[in-house]
Amino acid sequence: MPKTLDDNAYVLLAGSNIDEAADKFHIWDDDAGTSGQDKHTTLNELITRIKELQTFFSRAPDYDSGEQTVSTDTRLTLAHGLGAIPRRIEIFLRCKTPTQGYLVNQEVPMFDGSQTTDGGIVVARDATNIEIIQGADISLLGRTTFNKGFITTSSWRWVVRAWK
Repeated sequence: MPKTLDDNAYVLLAGSNIDEAADKFHIWDDDAGTSGQDKHTTLNELITRIKELQTFFSRAPDYDSGEQTVSTDTRLTLAHGLGAIPRRIEIFLRCKTPTQGYLVNQEVPMFDGSQTTDGGIVVARDATNIEIIQGADISLLGRTTFNKGFITTSSWRWVVRAWK
């Protein structure tokens, strides 16, 4: 029996599981309707799939918000126009005034973990909008101090990118 990679897929890449003459790999996939039966794929098919994944993760976003004002105790709603819930989103703070060791136009991925009662951010998305819910305190780890500090909202802008 092949070694399990997860509960549903098995991939074997050695010994009798490679048919070099036919350039085929044997793959077991319980989710593909074959109920654990041996399926075959070629090296070219695997390479094509890997390239598709590379393209997805490296292609330009389908939506870019441009710079958006950072405010406190509010919700920023951005209509993305993708017609479906984005499969991937990235939320950044872009520095506009040097602060906390960051340079102008440096972008910082946002994962705010403020621990104040009215602090932090939450990002919500649906088929129409991406929303950034902003508390009174938005914190960032200083680039030079390595300590958490609250941002001055006028020194930063939101930038949101999304992919279908």
